[in-house]
Amino acid sequence: MSRINSRMGVKGTVEGNIWTITEFICPQFSCNFTIKEPIDAFRDMCIDTNEVICDSQTLNAFGENKTLSIIWKDLTNNEKKQIGIKLHGYLLNNIFYKRSITSMCEGPTNCVGGCPTYGSAVCVQNALIRVLRFVEPNESFSKCYYKNALGEEVCYYYPESYCLPCYPVTVVSVPNSFYHSIACLQIGTDVNNFNNWLFFQYNASDIVPGSWDMPLPCSVVVDNLVNGICAGYGNGVSIAKWNIDENGVIT
Repeated sequence: MSRINSRMGVKGTVEGNIWTITEFICPQFSCNFTIKEPIDAFRDMCIDTNEVICDSQTLNAFGENKTLSIIWKDLTNNEKKQIGIKLHGYLLNNIFYKRSITSMCEGPTNCVGGCPTYGSAVCVQNALIRVLRFVEPNESFSKCYYKNALGEEVCYYYPESYCLPCYPVTVVSVPNSFYHSIACLQIGTDVNNFNNWLFFQYNASDIVPGSWDMPLPCSVVVDNLVNGICAGYGNGVSIAKWNIDENGVIT
């Protein structure tokens, strides 16, 4: 069956749950594409000399319609990093309103809302809501809510999340009495290569060793997401771990 999704700007075919993109359609400005591979069409529109030129709103649309998930393996690490920075910037400006969340609740399922009592939200929940916007939609979090900067009740579960490889991260610096949670996006194949990850949290879209979110010395652990834990992501099996000394040397 063929169909057009003009809101997301793509034309394709659907068989069961499989969406095959055959053509991009520009909803906001004029463009002409011949039918080609999704990665080639995306590069025609959004990449110029290794620079990602599409704005964050356009990239968010390509994330929500799963275009980015489909072409992720074909993008370069540099392209993925630039896209990840812009996507987090979009969420920061349009979803989180440049502020951290400070309250959360476990309540009715299916995102119907109406939490009776809210508790405090800290870095763990701020990392978790970022991860859940990037990964495959996870309905086990449809019972979890937070209050945004406008005082609105927002469900953790988001059916149009991006389906990208994103994970919660634990940062511990014993000398600094520092325990922190952030999020990360995998941009390279080797999970044990620190440079194959983009780290982000709060207003920072590209966290590096020595920054406030990753003080030196520290350990950095990429964790698996554990389903349905509103207050945090639990104790999943770690994916990667590094120690970073006071000079920034990563082992």
